[in-house]
Amino acid sequence: MKLVIALLTLLIFSNFSFANSSLTVTNKQVHQTLKKNKQDINNCYQSYLAEGFNAYGKVIMKWNVHPDGRATHVKTVKTIDRFVSNCLAKKIRTWSFPKSNNKRIAEVQFPFVFSAKRTLISK
Repeated sequence: MKLVIALLTLLIFSNFSFANSSLTVTNKQVHQTLKKNKQDINNCYQSYLAEGFNAYGKVIMKWNVHPDGRATHVKTVKTIDRFVSNCLAKKIRTWSFPKSNNKRIAEVQFPFVFSAKRTLISK
């Protein structure tokens, strides 16, 4: 019997973009929200691997952050598989970003990079 162990690596990049120059959220606030929700991100990829898929690479998501902290209009820019990007989209819609006194909506585009290393262990 062989046991497959998948080790997940998620890289959170500091190079993502905002479409608006007058920001509702800052770079730091987006990173804090992503770190707070890292388990959601990992669960999307782990579920994908559990289905027997093994793709890896970059998933780029884009969404709006409203002054009240809501994330809306979540879209996939690039994906390794719809399974992962659809899961991420559902999760992002549930996240709360810091509230802002700024009345503008910020558009965030973020690259999630996934890598799975599989190790076969014989028993």
